[in-house]
Amino acid sequence: MDDAQIAHKLVQLRAAESRIAEDLLQLDEHPTYTLLVAGDMAGTTGRRVNAIMADAPLLWTWLGSLRTHLDRADALRNEDRGWFSGPRTDVGELLVGRTLELNRATVPARLTPPGVSVDADGTLRVTPDECIGLIRQIREPVRRAVADVDAVWSDLIPRLEAAETSLRHAEAVAERLAMDVPELVPARQRLEAVRASVVEDPLGLASSVGRDLDSLVARAAAKVGSVERAHDSLSSDVARAEGLVTELRALRARAAASWSEANAKVRPACRLVRVPSAAAIDGPNGLAHRLAAIVDENRDWRDARAELDRWLTSAGRLRAQLERSVASNRAPLERRDELRGLWRAYAAKLATIPEPRRQALQELGDQIHHELHRTPTDLARVESLLEEFVTSSR
Repeated sequence: MDDAQIAHKLVQLRAAESRIAEDLLQLDEHPTYTLLVAGDMAGTTGRRVNAIMADAPLLWTWLGSLRTHLDRADALRNEDRGWFSGPRTDVGELLVGRTLELNRATVPARLTPPGVSVDADGTLRVTPDECIGLIRQIREPVRRAVADVDAVWSDLIPRLEAAETSLRHAEAVAERLAMDVPELVPARQRLEAVRASVVEDPLGLASSVGRDLDSLVARAAAKVGSVERAHDSLSSDVARAEGLVTELRALRARAAASWSEANAKVRPACRLVRVPSAAAIDGPNGLAHRLAAIVDENRDWRDARAELDRWLTSAGRLRAQLERSVASNRAPLERRDELRGLWRAYAAKLATIPEPRRQALQELGDQIHHELHRTPTDLARVESLLEEFVTSSR
């Protein structure tokens, strides 16, 4: 390899090293990764995740070996580039030969590149590109595990918080009025069961568990409201309003979670819809507080009717606003997921492209993959890179 070839290869390897380092730093800072790497998940999650996360520490180990190796190549090149203009055999061998040393004990047998030899002292020698390939083989399952669990937590934790608020309110009303409301018991049992499972085995939960919990708690809360005001001609509308408060809490929690996730994970996020404050529902002058005042048994029913009609109009507007917020704030996340799916299809096509075109496209593919999985994801850049990839692969 001449100096120009060496310089190009070094730039390529350093760029890959930098992307890997950024990816690993983001993983380390991800709260879901921090919890999963402890390796104490149970059930379905444990079977799918624990073994994957057990390999995660190898990522930094191998990155350190790669970085040290490239530093050595840089140093050797800088020593002689001022007076030696011929082929850099030693430096070139460091960059393309199997000269990067790894401890055999750190490389699972299933990942060992074919044809790699092991020294008597247990040293495994690979090329820098093979080391990068090893990192990718560990990093991608770790990323998927974190994304899968994080998706469940992002959906269920806001639902659990909203359900707890609504159920606690309903239980307090039932206790204050010495009411026996059978619907409260299964709602509480289900809430506690989901709360335990979401911590220990999130991937073992059915995809409908959040919606089912919302529905169960809403029915219990509505029943409490209905029984509480059964003597009043307004009881059916008031019960519907109680259920709407529960629905609004859950909807607002989902809207807030969508806003936070999109704001953190996607760029640009300028079209995100701000979520109304929780005080609009549970504040001193919020819908829940106003509803409690409306159903005061000492009020004239006509006043209560007029006030309840105004309340239902306000609640309907808030629900529509929250539904728009959920839809708008999920849109960039769904677009990111759509682009990921599109890239998976292109990546599969990449494997069928013969050399040397495939090698030329691999760097562009790595940039696309990196951008799609970084936080925040620049959607405009991803779309531009995908368009470039499609054009270049024709």
